Amino acid sequence: MKLSSGPERGKGYGRKAIGLVLRNLAARKIYGLYTSCGEGKASPPELYQRLGFAATGVYYDDEAEMKLIFTDATVEQLLS
Repeated sequence: MKLSSGPERGKGYGRKAIGLVLRNLAARKIYGLYTSCGEGKASPPELYQRLGFAATGVYYDDEAEMKLIFTDATVEQLLS
């Protein structure tokens, strides 16, 4: 899923979108999330790291798996 690119990049849209996804998961008592992303110029590993995701060391083709274990407080911090 591509959240933003070009002039919209860096405006916090991806951070807010991930925060809303996490809020929805937390409401269902799910407090872990996995994703994968490439490591090229157009890929967002730094965004995921800033949000608290950590690399697991697992790769799917050329994409690195990342995971986040979060709390309700994490969600509210992302949305503030």
